[in-house]
Amino acid sequence: MEDDTGRTLSDIYKSSTQMLVKQIVEIQRHTTSRNGSKVWAERLRFVDISGVITEDVNHSRKRRRTTRNDRDYPFDNHSVRVLRLTDRLPVSRNPYVAISWRWNSDLPLGQGAAGHRYQIQRPKEQPHHSKVPDIYFDRAIRFAQARGIHLLWIDKECIYQENEEDQATGIQGMDLVYRDCKVSLGLLEVELQSQQQLKSLSELLGLKLIDETGPRFREGVPKGQISRILDILGLIISDERWERTWIFQEDHCASSNMLLLVRHVSSLYKDKVFGDLPGELQIRCAQFRKATTMFCIACDVVKQAYPHDLLSKVKQYNIWNQGHGRGRDPKPGNRQLNRVSTDSAELPHLPASSLSILRDIKARRNHVVADRLAIFANCRQYLTRLDVTNLTRADYGLSACFLCLYLLNGEIMTNFVKDRSSEPSQDPKDVLNGSIYEFLERFSLTFDPPCYKFRQSFIDNHCRFGTVKLTSHGTETRGRLWEINETIAFTNSDRHKIKIHDTESEYSSFGFNDCALPVLLRRLKSLKHYSLESEFSNYLTNRQPKLFIHEMIRAVLKGLRHGKALRLARLVGELHALGIFVGDRNDVQNSERIMAFTSFSKKKDKIVSIEVQHDGNSTYGLKRLYTRSWINGVYFAYGRPQEKYLFPWPFAHSYEELAC
Repeated sequence: MEDDTGRTLSDIYKSSTQMLVKQIVEIQRHTTSRNGSKVWAERLRFVDISGVITEDVNHSRKRRRTTRNDRDYPFDNHSVRVLRLTDRLPVSRNPYVAISWRWNSDLPLGQGAAGHRYQIQRPKEQPHHSKVPDIYFDRAIRFAQARGIHLLWIDKECIYQENEEDQATGIQGMDLVYRDCKVSLGLLEVELQSQQQLKSLSELLGLKLIDETGPRFREGVPKGQISRILDILGLIISDERWERTWIFQEDHCASSNMLLLVRHVSSLYKDKVFGDLPGELQIRCAQFRKATTMFCIACDVVKQAYPHDLLSKVKQYNIWNQGHGRGRDPKPGNRQLNRVSTDSAELPHLPASSLSILRDIKARRNHVVADRLAIFANCRQYLTRLDVTNLTRADYGLSACFLCLYLLNGEIMTNFVKDRSSEPSQDPKDVLNGSIYEFLERFSLTFDPPCYKFRQSFIDNHCRFGTVKLTSHGTETRGRLWEINETIAFTNSDRHKIKIHDTESEYSSFGFNDCALPVLLRRLKSLKHYSLESEFSNYLTNRQPKLFIHEMIRAVLKGLRHGKALRLARLVGELHALGIFVGDRNDVQNSERIMAFTSFSKKKDKIVSIEVQHDGNSTYGLKRLYTRSWINGVYFAYGRPQEKYLFPWPFAHSYEELAC
């Protein structure tokens, strides 16, 4: 498979949107089930270290237990350790450490200091010398023993590399391996040499220089202190692990479970925050990413330069995306994050992490180009996968495969053009005059999720179409179409009765004082919208959170509190209002016909709520809809089927243009 992501789509497809669409529709036929990988990941092989004696700092023979393995293979400091590889064991009952390490034909730094040589014994086979560097096993075993964990998962041994089926199945299930582990251990080769380096690292991780309300540097922070932190950051990111695509995936999928192990000389004194493992610093990868991202943002404020590749290696998306919108490439010197409180009327619209992930994959190295499809899908936890073998054989390019995979898993593009009756404003040469990354940056939707905590996670996990079909005319998907009508009038007195709490109880007040929801219900009743008022009451009486309704009620109450327009909505073709949507602050006129498209998939745990325009036309009986923006609202449509709709390609002036 050719990595054509560095070329413009115009160059690849000869300025023809028809050629691009035709290829995407063809690629769609090469989907494959992930069920095999799910079954594979539920029962894994492990390296069993339960028979390995525990050593003290000086590697003396301190035996906690005597096992058959110890008696058969007595060892000293230079002995061979034989580690048994288990048959497949259920993950749910066997806590394990997943090892994240840099594959390389060269020996890693510190290999000469390895205390043992390691052999792996597969079931019913003779032991073989492991291709995993001995020093990595030394470090991983010491860590696991300190945690009381006796199983290691390490890809080089636990996946039979000579077995193509085991390898192909495992590649599509890597996110499950690293998600379900007790802890994932990232082994770095760099070594801290001085107490000053350790102090600077502690200052970075503890955010001691940062005023988080900016974030910006606290007043009076010396430039020398900033420079020393940049030096330690430069040392850590010089480790080759940050340049590997597979390791990026492991960091992303393990999330808060990823712990970095960084070596240090024995003479250093370290705080308990770095653990008590001799010669090793234990660093939470998530905290390292957060601290590094905030530090770089603070550097931007004072125009302090930092390594150009720093944030492409370690940025944290939920912080970065608040100011960078559609996931543009990190560029020093142009960034400042404006923090807002949970009671703020406006929180920034955020993109899904997909584009940032694609860019970060591009910035790293891996040997097999087609593997990037599985890595992208694993990072985004996509359910629909592509058959990489068939696609490679058919010689499809990586750009079209990325776009097809993105759309097949329900990611949403904007396709709205203000005046579709005019000459085509989406000229094909202009639309395709950029790489796949620039195309997605232009057309990917940004979101205003209904929650105020973990907003990026909500978007990444939930805000997608359920099931889609890609056609020559666009994306077909199921949902419901609403007409948004009159604005509900509230007095200032009503709004002032609503107070936002810092915490919310699970079912009752939605993070507001107890009188907040009654203000809304009384108003609905006074306007004789009994059906909608009854649906709200039933929801509260049952006290069981339906899919996403809890979050949406909170968004509606927040809109009411801040003077946003709350507008009633009816399903197209019905008489009674069954929904309320939140408009902009100045959205109080009824002169424009506003519509919303909603869908949800209980099975896939997905929700869509977007303002759309319907141009009055249909393609093969499917109404054509054009996305405008995300819109929060509460709606009740139980028992009413979700119907098919068509979202045309964003560059289609008319559907006839793309008839393939």
